[in-house]
Amino acid sequence: MRDILDARDIVVHDNYYSTVLLNDGTLWAWGGESSRPEQIILTDKREVSRPGARTEVTGELLKVTAISSRDGWSYDLVAITEDGGIWDFNQENKYIGAIPNTNIKAVAGKRFYNVNTDVSSRHYLALGDDGRVWAWGDNIYGQLGDGSLTGNDVPAQVAGLPEIKDIAIGDKYSLALASDGTVWTWGEYNGVKEANPIKIDALENVSAMSSYGGRSSAIQGSSVVYWDHDDGVIEEIPAEVLPFPVRNISLADTEKLALIRDDCGSVLEISLSSFEIKEVPLIGGTKCSAP
Repeated sequence: MRDILDARDIVVHDNYYSTVLLNDGTLWAWGGESSRPEQIILTDKREVSRPGARTEVTGELLKVTAISSRDGWSYDLVAITEDGGIWDFNQENKYIGAIPNTNIKAVAGKRFYNVNTDVSSRHYLALGDDGRVWAWGDNIYGQLGDGSLTGNDVPAQVAGLPEIKDIAIGDKYSLALASDGTVWTWGEYNGVKEANPIKIDALENVSAMSSYGGRSSAIQGSSVVYWDHDDGVIEEIPAEVLPFPVRNISLADTEKLALIRDDCGSVLEISLSSFEIKEVPLIGGTKCSAP
């Protein structure tokens, strides 16, 4: 048994499943029939063993460098391992393999995201370790950021962006966090189809962000904010609700946000409608004080 502390990133797939990536490169998940976090095993023999679908593995455990939700449902997950492998597997635990329609080879340290929004706006983003963003797939809302509304199955670099350190995908739009703390978006925003990246002027000094459906959230300075892309109005979670620093965030749906506390690394969930907070049950407890 061990503490699950010092989390690096978290993905909340829906109301039932969550996956957290620790700084030591291990993956842990809970939800469904698993009420306490259990480790997800990925090996150099492309074996997968995870909660609810345990299998015997014989290969060497691989460390994970990045994770994302494949389409926001159940255990669907995309992960990059230290050997540069792209893992795309569904809730039946089937390893799908390399993302289709891509000639980008993921390497250690390169972040890769593949999020399916809906049938009409399915598109993909990849972020290289050089800070450049690539996009491909459907484009009827301008979510590829290439100045057109025409889809493209071949990955193309998104022009007009500064150096980017994180990316996210929502329903009909793309989002990018620059190294200077600014946030950029393209696709549908504030009722307009933005086919080229634009900077969201109201956001600066941002350290992390997340998107789900038509809603996005960000850590801006010491505050956590959220907004809907159909109107662009940015709202802030009251400071008295979050009297502690936050390291990372993940939108579970448009009404639930998962938070990683920066003072101790444990995970909380907060309702964006009531601001009610609950702590995720962790193996071995937590060293965090109550919020």
